Amino acid sequence: MASQVHFALIAACNMPVLIAFCKTANDLCDRYRRIYLPFIRPVDRLKDHNRIAERRANATAVWRSSCWRSMSAAPSPSSSRA
Repeated sequence: MASQVHFALIAACNMPVLIAFCKTANDLCDRYRRIYLPFIRPVDRLKDHNRIAERRANATAVWRSSCWRSMSAAPSPSSSRA
């Protein structure tokens, strides 16, 4: 499931070599995780993904807010015709 989300994010790049590389890297990383991480800590992937989604939503809100402020501060076309 998570890899489907990740691949959906990079699919729009329209670069087959990059997509193939990412799939290979994901497979190798998944093997590593399954072998190594159970010995280190319990993995709460849902919590990790929710935290990432929350940070992305916050970053998007900040970006939109800054765009709105810059658009509001720009002179209107009618004010430049003095």
